Amino acid sequence: KTKTTDLFTTTRVMVQWNEPIDLGVVEFYWLALLQPKGFLKILQFIISILTFSLTAGFTATAVQSCLEVVDNNNISVVNRVNSPYPFQNYELYANNTVKLFPTNIGHGPQFFVCWGVFTMFYAIVAVLVYMFLSKKFVVSGLTALPDWLVIFDLIANCFWVIMWFLAFLVWAIESNMLKFFVVNFLSAQKFANCSAAKSQSFAQTDISLTFSFLLIFIWVCNIYFIVKDTSYYIRWSESRKKSYAPPDAASGETY
Repeated sequence: KTKTTDLFTTTRVMVQWNEPIDLGVVEFYWLALLQPKGFLKILQFIISILTFSLTAGFTATAVQSCLEVVDNNNISVVNRVNSPYPFQNYELYANNTVKLFPTNIGHGPQFFVCWGVFTMFYAIVAVLVYMFLSKKFVVSGLTALPDWLVIFDLIANCFWVIMWFLAFLVWAIESNMLKFFVVNFLSAQKFANCSAAKSQSFAQTDISLTFSFLLIFIWVCNIYFIVKDTSYYIRWSESRKKSYAPPDAASGETY
């Protein structure tokens, strides 16, 4: 039946649960969220946030215990050096003062975080495209993206795999360098009556690298499902089905 509103007139129709929903202007295909491509994009969105937030919120730290003589009494003090994201400076806390020194760390952490943010936004856009631009084709009865969008998505996913691999590689190298740099920097100050400098836990960076490696795996899986949606793969799959189909019994053909 027809429902009249102040803005426009829409026709309400009954649709099956697995068909796109007609909103009057666009079709909303909510099942895209449950398909492999859509579900993997949601995972990429969540894991990318965890990945770049862990790195952006990390501070590399090294400490050493020292003894100071005050009024003939030995007092234990702790010297500390911090290097917060983006790890371009050392903050030296010693002798009740704070001094800043430049580090030798490059822009790998910033590239890593930047690509995590890009991944988050790309996942959002991709899910919206899957839901609002998928069309139901009359011939096949399937709901899918236009072929040019599938090809674009495939190229973008291949590009994202390469960039995530580079981001993972650069940050893995520079995070290991950072572990030694903060310790060596504090040791180089040569404070008297001090123990050896030790770095604090780098578990946060290790977790972020683990998440980034997981993202690479998820992007590769996503490529597989996107390839299956291309017209080239569909035609190839149909041709294989026909070639292996049993002969028509009416034609009298035998194996």
